[in-house]
Amino acid sequence: MNILISIVAKTNGVTVDATSNRDYGPYMCVPYGDIFKRWMLPNTVTKAFHTERCYEDDLVKYDILAYPNYLSIPNQTKTLKAFNRPLILVDDLLDRGLRVYNLQKYFEKQDIEIKKLVVAIMSKRGKRTYGRAGNRSRIRLLYS
Repeated sequence: MNILISIVAKTNGVTVDATSNRDYGPYMCVPYGDIFKRWMLPNTVTKAFHTERCYEDDLVKYDILAYPNYLSIPNQTKTLKAFNRPLILVDDLLDRGLRVYNLQKYFEKQDIEIKKLVVAIMSKRGKRTYGRAGNRSRIRLLYS
């Protein structure tokens, strides 16, 4: 079984046994990227956040936009707000941390609480960028 699934389940206070009772935890798992395309999260409310990086011509700067054919980022955050649950953000790789850093303003605008950020691999620069906004205590690394 994937270790990220175990970490999310433990944070959410649920078991990873999909055959046991369907008792959902208090938090909602929000993977962004393609981290949970291969696995399901048992006993956890899950809603993917569909974003992509759109690079400028110099291939250095980029913007975070909604993935094609999905809702805009503000509308995706409104959808998350409708669930009325704090979030567990999940990613497999946090390199520079700019995507989650830029998305944070949308979460704050909708007054959505981020309970924890769970990542498998985080660069030192990504940890510094995300921690810059006072989030250091919410980071849970897979290999720390």
